[in-house]
Amino acid sequence: MKKSLQILIVFAFLGLSAIAQPGTISNASNSIISHNEKNGNHTLGLFFDTTACGLNYTHATVLIETRYNQYAISALGSGFPAQLSLEQLPATYTIDKAFLYWQESYYLDSANPLYLTNPIGNHFTIAGTIAGSDGPECWGEQGTRTYRADVTNVITGIGSYTIDSIGGSLYNNNAREVDGATLIVIYQDLNAAYEGTFIIQDGAFAAIAGNINFVISNLNICQTQSSGKGFILVAGFEDTVSSYHTAVINSDTIDFPNLFLNFDEDTVTYHIGQTTLVNGERSISNCYLISAIGAYYQDTCTTCNAIPSCSSNFTLIPDTNIQHHYFAINNATGTPPLNYLWSWGDSTYDTTAFPSHTYADSGIYTICLTITDSTGCTSNYCDTTFLQRTANYMVYVNVISPTHTGIQGIPSTNKVFVYPNPANNTLNIHSQLSILHSQLIITDLLGTEVYKEMLTGIDNTISISTWSAGLYFYEVRSNNSSIRGKFVKEL
Repeated sequence: MKKSLQILIVFAFLGLSAIAQPGTISNASNSIISHNEKNGNHTLGLFFDTTACGLNYTHATVLIETRYNQYAISALGSGFPAQLSLEQLPATYTIDKAFLYWQESYYLDSANPLYLTNPIGNHFTIAGTIAGSDGPECWGEQGTRTYRADVTNVITGIGSYTIDSIGGSLYNNNAREVDGATLIVIYQDLNAAYEGTFIIQDGAFAAIAGNINFVISNLNICQTQSSGKGFILVAGFEDTVSSYHTAVINSDTIDFPNLFLNFDEDTVTYHIGQTTLVNGERSISNCYLISAIGAYYQDTCTTCNAIPSCSSNFTLIPDTNIQHHYFAINNATGTPPLNYLWSWGDSTYDTTAFPSHTYADSGIYTICLTITDSTGCTSNYCDTTFLQRTANYMVYVNVISPTHTGIQGIPSTNKVFVYPNPANNTLNIHSQLSILHSQLIITDLLGTEVYKEMLTGIDNTISISTWSAGLYFYEVRSNNSSIRGKFVKEL
C-alpha cells in the first residue's frame, strides 16, 4: 500500500524544483497556476479550446490498476480487458474530437501503445502522446505519466469500448501500473440552438498530499447561465485513507468519494464577464496525480443556424401472421447517401439498408441502428423492446421500407395515448383524433394476437387483469393509416 502523510502539505509551483518525497514536508504555501504550453511536466497546459454551435461533451471512466485491490474497500481495479461504457449522446450529432487519457505509475517502461476495440468489433492500435510526466505518487515507483490518444476515428456512438491492453504482451505489469482510463467525446448536437465552448488543460502534477489550484483563463462569458460544468481528472485518492476528498471547481469546494481514479465533475453557474475558472484538489494525507482539468459553458449570444439533421429511427413490430417473426420498419432519414450499421445484439452486424437476421442462440437481444449521411450527420437509435429467443423456436427479423407496409404511419404528434403504462387491471386508450370504426389489435412478445376489437370513440377502456405479465404491442388500424405502440402488463 502506498505511503500517506498524516500532516497537511501545501505546494507553491514557483521556485519549487521538485516535489516533496514521501516522509518529507514542504513548507511552501498554496498556489494558483496558469500556463499556456500544450504539455506539462509537474504542471498543466492548454491543450484544447473550441467553440461551436451545439458543442458539448460526454465521458466514461474505468479504474484499471490492480495493485491497490488487496487494500481497497470498494474501489477495485478491473485489470485488462477494461470496459468504457459510453451512455449519452443526442439523437443527431457529429463527432468533433475524442480523446482517451490514461495514467501510469511506472516501475518498468512506457505504458504504450493502446489496444482498443469499439462497440462494433473493430480493433485499433493507437500510440499515445505523453501529455506530461512527474515524480512518484507514494508507491515507490520511478515516476508518473499522463498519456493522451486521439481516438476520434474509433467512435461509433454509444456502447462499450474495450481496452484490450496497454503496452501489449511486452508490458507484463501494465494492469498494476496503469491507474485507469477516461474517454472524452466532444460532439455537436445538430438540434441545439446554443453555442458551446469546451476547454481542456492537461499534463501531470503529482502531489505528496496538500492543496493545489489551477486556473483556466480567457473565458468569454457573454450571459449568465447555469448549463456550465467544470471537471478534474485525478488518480490516487484511496478509500482506505478516507472515504472522500475535496475538489475545487469554480472556486467552490465539493466532496467526492475516493475511487482511486476520479472524474470529479460539477455544474457551474458562469456569470457575465467571468474570464477565469479555478479548479483544484485538496488533501491532508492522500498522494495524487492530476492529469487534466476542464471548463464547459453554453450561450445564445451567437445565432446558431439549424444544421441538416438525420435520424436513425426504426419501428419494430411483430408479424401478426407468423409467430416469432418481426418486421423492423426502416424510418431513417438524412442527406443521401446514407451509411447503415445494424447491430443485432448478438455480436453480428449488417451494413445494408434492408437486411434480414436470424438469431442462432437463445438469449435476450436489443437491436440498434447507426446511420451517417453525406453531410457527416450521425444518429443512433436502439429499440428498447428486447427480443427473446429460447431453445424451442427461432426468431427472425426482416428490415423493410415504410412503403412496403401497405399503410401510412401517423406522426408521433398524432399518436394514440395508452395509459397507465405499466398497467395492472385496466388499459385506457385515448386519441387526439376520432378513431371511430378503427380496429385495435394487441399482440404479445411472440407475435400472438391476444386481443382484437372495433373502437367506438375517442376514449376506450379494456380489462387486462387476467393477462400474463409482460410486454405487449398495440396497433390501431383504419382503412389507410395505422398507429402502433407498446405497453407493459404488470402483476
